[in-house]
Amino acid sequence: MQNSAFDPDTLMASATAEVGSTKFEPVPPGEYLAQIDTVAVRVPKDNPCLDVNYNLLDDALRATIGREKVVVRQTVWLDLNASGGLDMGKGKNIGLNRIREALDLNKPGQPFSMNQLKGAGPLRVTVTNRPDKDDPTTIYNDIKTVGKA
Repeated sequence: MQNSAFDPDTLMASATAEVGSTKFEPVPPGEYLAQIDTVAVRVPKDNPCLDVNYNLLDDALRATIGREKVVVRQTVWLDLNASGGLDMGKGKNIGLNRIREALDLNKPGQPFSMNQLKGAGPLRVTVTNRPDKDDPTTIYNDIKTVGKA
């Protein structure tokens, strides 16, 4: 939650006596109606990817998990051409193009920018769970599929 009066120094000096959560409660596996909340490009180990954060539009889920907003991230690896743009050749950028297709943004001759994904939706996502490789009691959410709402 953003607050226009936020001051980092005040936060650093503030204290709390409340006990905080130490375990993440995963989203139960299933299909959910979603809206893209944010997107961001990052480059880990010279391989560019797009992080897509989906806001799950499910009141019952929010009540069950006890969060105002339930967001699940999908990392989509990007294929680039020699000039550093998106490679739209055969078999390239499949994950990104599935998201575009679900949002009707994958049409011939239609200009596309990844900025168009911010706030886009609704669409359907399938959430799965994956245990941490070092601690199987820690569960992560993954997006398995993306499709039209």
